[in-house]
Amino acid sequence: MCSPTCCSGKSPIARRLQAIRQQRMEEEEALRRPKPVICTPESELYAYGEIEAMAEHIMKVCQMRPRIGLICGHFLRQLVDIIEEPVLIPFEDIPQFPVCSTLEGARNHLVVGTVMGATVMAMQDRFHTYEGYQLASSVLPVRVMKLCGVQHILLTCAAAAVNPQYAVGDIMLIKDHINMLGMFDRTPLTGAHDPRFGVRKLAMTRAYDRHLLEKSLQIGRELGFDDCLQVGVFGCLCGPTCKTNAEGEMLRVMGVDAVGMSLVHEVIVSHHCGLKIFSLGIITLAASKDDEQHEVAEAQETQEMEMPMQRLQACTDLISRLIYCIHNNL
Repeated sequence: MCSPTCCSGKSPIARRLQAIRQQRMEEEEALRRPKPVICTPESELYAYGEIEAMAEHIMKVCQMRPRIGLICGHFLRQLVDIIEEPVLIPFEDIPQFPVCSTLEGARNHLVVGTVMGATVMAMQDRFHTYEGYQLASSVLPVRVMKLCGVQHILLTCAAAAVNPQYAVGDIMLIKDHINMLGMFDRTPLTGAHDPRFGVRKLAMTRAYDRHLLEKSLQIGRELGFDDCLQVGVFGCLCGPTCKTNAEGEMLRVMGVDAVGMSLVHEVIVSHHCGLKIFSLGIITLAASKDDEQHEVAEAQETQEMEMPMQRLQACTDLISRLIYCIHNNL
């Protein structure tokens, strides 16, 4: 940069050109600096009007008003097969609806039809945050279901046991959860509040509907599932890494029975929307107790496990019977 003595000896035109050069140098320097990243709050990624447009499109296509929502975990995709006269609605046809392109074999459509006389809207798989989706995208189907008329929602997922009494193939009915993500300021309700979605400050003490939990226990006993039916507390981890040995010990002390990488944020938004919630997890990995078992568990966690068909069928039978009870107010 020139000194005042230098500029004072120049003509007005020369001083003007020097000022322009200086301004350009400063602009180029500003462009080279890293720009600050400002994260959009979760609640502002999908406005109420946009979600309403998604729901209107779905209702126009299916010509039905679903009362029960169903979101299936990876191991329980076949739950959608119980839907009669299904109408398939591709994600890409729904305005501004995300498409699951990262998960191999993902079913990119909503399914609307009937189960035991009840009108159901179902989603196979889900948008996992560890695949790069925002929490707002993960919970978007719940809000869409709410605006389509859903009043009850049934959520399923795969889970790894923390409780050493749980075995692979056990069905854990979820009575409560510990939101590990929420402890580190990751929640789908962060940001500006729209009262049309729900209240600003949300109590989570009774998120899981007690009547649905008791009814599912009754159904499980009637179907003879006593040997594989558990009731426990679910913990949500971020993923895709699984828990370490020390984390497993910590979670046991905290009272967690099984962990997974989804479901809890969907429960939060379902409760926020005023839906009645039932959730279950199917145990795909047993809790390890010593170093040798830890090595086996580590090998199992890196690959997809095969689940006994009778246990998958048990989940399907339980869910279908529960839908029947909900529909008939039993």
